Amino acid sequence: RVCPSLEFWPFMVSPSYSCRVCSVDDEGCLKAPGHRLISGARVLWCGSTQQGVFFVDNYCQDSDTLKLHAESLVGLIAIERATDSDVRVLTSAPHGLKTVEGWSSFEVKEVFLQSFGTLTGRRADAKAVGSHELLLRGGGAFADQLLSVGLQGGESILLPDRCLSREHLIAGGGGTLKLLPWVPPRQEVENAWHATLARAFPEGRPPRVAPLVPHGLSIGCCGINACIGTFIRTGNSVEHFASFAVGCTSITFEPTLGLWVLTASMRPTSRVLQARKAINEPLLRWEGPQLLYVCLDADPTGRWVAILGEQPVPTKIQVSPSHLSHPLPGLCEIGSSLAVGAGPLSAEALSASFGALLDFGGAYWRTFVDNSWVDGRWGPRGLSAGALAQRIFDVVANACQIACVSRAWSAGITAWRALWPVGLRRALQVHHLGGAPVTAATVLFLARIGRRGPGEILNITREPAFSERRWGAALEQITMIHKMPEDRRVRRFNSLPVDIVGIVGASFLDFARSLFSGVVASWVDRRMIHEFGRRSARRTERGFEIHEESMSLLEPAWLRPEALRGQAVLLCDGSSGRLLTIDGQTLVTPARFDASRQQLRLQLSRSVPGLDPQRLQLVSYTTGWCSKGLKGGWRPCARHSFGESKRRSDCAQCKKQDTRGWVSLAATSTLKFSVEFPAHGVHDLELRIVAPAIPFVVTSADRKLEKLPGASGRWQLQRSFDGA
Repeated sequence: RVCPSLEFWPFMVSPSYSCRVCSVDDEGCLKAPGHRLISGARVLWCGSTQQGVFFVDNYCQDSDTLKLHAESLVGLIAIERATDSDVRVLTSAPHGLKTVEGWSSFEVKEVFLQSFGTLTGRRADAKAVGSHELLLRGGGAFADQLLSVGLQGGESILLPDRCLSREHLIAGGGGTLKLLPWVPPRQEVENAWHATLARAFPEGRPPRVAPLVPHGLSIGCCGINACIGTFIRTGNSVEHFASFAVGCTSITFEPTLGLWVLTASMRPTSRVLQARKAINEPLLRWEGPQLLYVCLDADPTGRWVAILGEQPVPTKIQVSPSHLSHPLPGLCEIGSSLAVGAGPLSAEALSASFGALLDFGGAYWRTFVDNSWVDGRWGPRGLSAGALAQRIFDVVANACQIACVSRAWSAGITAWRALWPVGLRRALQVHHLGGAPVTAATVLFLARIGRRGPGEILNITREPAFSERRWGAALEQITMIHKMPEDRRVRRFNSLPVDIVGIVGASFLDFARSLFSGVVASWVDRRMIHEFGRRSARRTERGFEIHEESMSLLEPAWLRPEALRGQAVLLCDGSSGRLLTIDGQTLVTPARFDASRQQLRLQLSRSVPGLDPQRLQLVSYTTGWCSKGLKGGWRPCARHSFGESKRRSDCAQCKKQDTRGWVSLAATSTLKFSVEFPAHGVHDLELRIVAPAIPFVVTSADRKLEKLPGASGRWQLQRSFDGA
């Protein structure tokens, strides 16, 4: 199905792009380190014994792991009216759907019409009533439209994809994934882009710009993990000023739009499909270059906005130099030493090898707690505080041993050692301007935390080594909480007198986004905010009572892009837990808060008729620390954790569970508001922010780490980080 017009779109994709698959496990997961493929990309799988065209699904916890889905198309041989709203269709082959009785959301499947003329791509609900028979329901005049078009030959239905398992892919073997994009004719793509842009900006599209073309581009943070990294220059013609592509994603200045665009050649799946639904795209499954983001400025390093892509938008965009401007450390020193007695390796090879072993600045030490069960496990990820300190001890010890080999090696180690203070600050994510240096005492402090055990983590906030500096903090939770007054609590979940959270949720979301402007976060979609509300009940003498309503303003952790997991987007003051921007500025300043509160008052007065804006008052603002954790022991998997089920010895997922106990430390900020509603009286609302401090995760296994360095090891630490 590769479109012959692909040769006219060399800038949109990398047609020759391929990635190596190291292994395939028993569950059909492919290990492809460093792949740059997005979910929905069409690829050719070339295994050891077979090949085929499939779609990528990379919504996995591990960025190097992906799955393949097979497209399920079934032809039609007859259609007829079943009811006023339903159409019965007969398929040419078994459709494979489970036969059901009702039309509940758990029983029907979402399908799409193919090769139906003007109805191609139209969505419908399908219910199986036989192995070759389906009932279709599309709402409105769907039945009349479908019957009027009829069958002309070649019509089919796109069913839900089939996930490939061990039987389809040879377990244990490797292979190659080659990009096989489907790119429609240019005019069709341009029309689709213009329509999408018009739906995304109903009040007027962004103005055209004259492009500023850089030599190269790289993205440091984005909601789509495949967009992070360096893009390769692929086009520079009169018609298309410049383009940069990698895999199936590209950054291109598109003259027909007059804007820089970031697109991906794919078939809409998951989040992109939901985004197309949100802006009412008529062809939900249109396969081609999807308009993910557009840039509002002439320079592609400027402001980007999301169209069909996930939040956050591309940030930390840098212009790649056309040549290597920073040579490897120690080349002159190593070269002069090699001149005395030449060795088998050149100065460049030695310096690069030392960098791979000793470069703290290139270390990827993320620490966070995952409670999503995405990969079948629940608990801490990355290095704990004690394990991270042990990793630093090991690097220092290895450097001392390598330096004893020869003068050339000693010169190379000395050059890389000079970069350690700055590199370690970057690895610990405290490399903000004006931040305190990471000293040997800081590393020893991190090592002692783990050896104390999980129960002592809150006590470290009183120690000078912690309170006298600022630490990196991830943004885990921003929640709006409404505690029900005593006289208004009810006993049944479906009989709440008023949904306060639902009334003010969208306004408080805009307030939080204004308060955290400039902070990279994965915010919920304003149009879907009501799906993130929940109610809490507890047992009392009178039965069950709903005592609290809450609404999360951030997406669940398992839906957030990998770039934000364990990423320090804030700083926290060790003495008070007060949150600061990554530049060290106070987050909740009077000027910023007053501007955000004024916007909140204005929106509430518009959404709640009769509400006096001045009746919204800030009652208190508090900061502090909190901890959460779990005791160690055998745990069941997600499937066996509900009801009376327990861990099963014959369950592979139960065996994968982390048996360690753990606890994490987080900075908290709470803004408490009082709002007087015209019809409901005075209600108290809280905005609670939880930001885990990095890398303060302690596990029960940290006590088994090696002993702290002796006098010689501490002297080496002081020499490396204190300049002693």
